Amino acid sequence: MASAEEDFLGNDKHYKVLRKALLEKNISLWNEFSASLGPRFRADLRGMNLEGQNLAGIHLVGARREGTCFDKADLTGADLTGATLMGATFREAVLSGTRLKAPTRVVVHKKTVENPETLDPETRRRLKIERMQEQAEGFLLERAKKEAALVKQKALVKAKNNPSPFWNEGN
Repeated sequence: MASAEEDFLGNDKHYKVLRKALLEKNISLWNEFSASLGPRFRADLRGMNLEGQNLAGIHLVGARREGTCFDKADLTGADLTGATLMGATFREAVLSGTRLKAPTRVVVHKKTVENPETLDPETRRRLKIERMQEQAEGFLLERAKKEAALVKQKALVKAKNNPSPFWNEGN
């Protein structure tokens, strides 16, 4: 399971409970643990390596999963609603019936890339530039949307705060 424990940045208790559930091949141990902590519980399992693990039916609602490796994992029927998944990888993962609802943001890359260390320096540089351009385009699009919403909101506030053009100061 977590072959790279030094990359784990989350809560040790959460890590131990999930590791035990995976070793015993009983994901309900994790689900019962998280349910016992109430509806506001947010697991912190950042950086955990779950490559090839059977996580079918796991409940990770609102979990912090930045940098988690889900490569080749079975996430059938998993609930990742509201989970933070920045930098998480899902190469060849089974996602049938997996729930990924807002504010989760998923970016799907259509092309597969070889291990960067095996590529020549020019190809690595080109791929890095392409990735940075995609990120910049996404950022600019989000910024434009936010600016348009702000302009609209300012217009509404101005209309609300300004008196009618038919208003008479003498009244």
